[in-house]
This record gives sequence, C-alpha cells and structure tokens, in this order.
Amino acid sequence: MLTARELRQLDRLALAAPNAPPAAGTRHARTHGHGLEFRDYRRYQPGDDPRMIDWTVEARLKQLVVRTFRAEGRLQVHLVVDTSASMGIGSPSKLTCAARIGAALAYVAAERRDALGVTTFDAAIRHHVPAANGRPPLMRATRLLQSVEASGPSDLDDALTAFASAARGASVAIVMSDFFDTAHRFEGLDLLRHRGVLPALVQVVADGDVDPDVVELTELVDAEHPERPPLLADETVVRAYHGRVSAITTGLRDYCFAHKLPWIHVRSSASFDDIVQACVSARLLAVYS
Repeated sequence: MLTARELRQLDRLALAAPNAPPAAGTRHARTHGHGLEFRDYRRYQPGDDPRMIDWTVEARLKQLVVRTFRAEGRLQVHLVVDTSASMGIGSPSKLTCAARIGAALAYVAAERRDALGVTTFDAAIRHHVPAANGRPPLMRATRLLQSVEASGPSDLDDALTAFASAARGASVAIVMSDFFDTAHRFEGLDLLRHRGVLPALVQVVADGDVDPDVVELTELVDAEHPERPPLLADETVVRAYHGRVSAITTGLRDYCFAHKLPWIHVRSSASFDDIVQACVSARLLAVYS
C-alpha cells in the first residue's frame, strides 16, 4: 500500500498524540537521550539535526551519517476506519485514501513499538483487532486495510459507542471517515473521551463532495440508501448541499478545537506528502531526531 520512498519518509516520524491521558505516554518531538534507544545509522539528509552526525564514522568512511533512535513504545493506538458506502466515492475513493493513511499510521506505530489495533465500521462494528505490540499487529492491520470495501449505511454514534464500550485503558483512537452522517451528534466521541480514549479525527472528502459536478438538472442517488427515490439536483439544491457540507466540517473542527483534539481535513486526491504534512501540522505526527 505504501512505496519504499513513502516508508522512508515515515521513518523520521512518531505519533505525537497531544493531550493524551498521562497513562498513554505522550512523547515529545525532536528529542534524544532518555526515552529513546539507538536504532541504526543512515545517510545525512538536509534538515537533519547536526548533533546526530556520527563524526567517527565520517572520519573513517568520509560519509556523513546520522544516528537514528527508536522512541519507546508507550501509546496504545486504535485505527477506526469508516467503510460505509459513501466512503467509496471519489477518485481515488475516500476509503482508499483512509486505508493508505491508516497503513502509514500503522507503520509509524509499529516502528515506535506502540500497541496497534484496527477497527472498521459502517452502522456497526464490522472488524475489531485489539491493540497489541510487535510486527504481527502491523501485518494484520495492513491485510485488513487492503481488503476493506465500501458498503452499507453509516451510524457514527452507534459504531463509536460500541467501540468505546470495548476500549480498555488510556489510548488514542484515530477515526477516519467523511463524517457525512446527518444524525451524528458527537455522542460516540464524547463517550470515548469519558473513557480516557483520545479521539483524533481525520475527515476524508472527495473532490466531488466539495465541488459537485452538477450541470442543470442532475439525478443523484444516495450511495448509502440506493433504494430511496433519486434526487433531482439543480443550482438551489447544490447551494443547500454546499451549506450542509460546510456545516458538518465546521462542526467537526469546532468540536476538536474546543476539546483540543487533533483534526485533519484532507481530500482523497491529495498527495501522500500533503497528507503527511497535514498530520504533522495537526500534531498527530511529530518529527523526532
């Protein structure tokens, strides 16, 4: 799911989990010494901390190399991915994008020895792999994310409430969805926080969600409820739709800002570099030396 270049890009990152409960062991970016163990050497790259250069190796091999360290794994990370039918929209689809983001976060968690779990949902929990340490959870997570298909209606509150009821101990739940559930009232997210689980929201939207290609009258079918009568969309309907999408996004952003939670808004067509930068800007990922 990820290229060799993308994996190398992730090697300098760790899950930051700002404002996580103390037991979750939030780590600090760009630190070295206590709490990190020596991992390996790699070639110096522009932007690396000069303090990490091993000058003894440079003197012997005439090459600039830096020491890399592995952060102690203290986080319990849950990837919670929406696989409802609306996630199948877009090119690439929102679900494909969410799965790639999930694979990237899973790789970072495994490399830093964080406990990793994966859950998929639509109107209910469909797959649940409890958090565990080591390489096997990464392999299970990758296989699951590669196999997911978008289908069925969504019910964010019911699914997140069910997930929260099964959650044990302080942890981080990274919820990836378009959040286009009109009945969503943040009850599931509130329960997660009440149980000591820090939610981080990754809203994935398609280009067509933001800029629908509607010319004159267009017949629209509800992806999650195809049995319902089609909707004839004109300019008035499109304006109302834009208002609804904007309200959903604003509501998510305001909720996260109010509770100091990581919030990321990305298009499924965004480049991998842009997605990683969005995760760093939201303080979900952090660069470490």
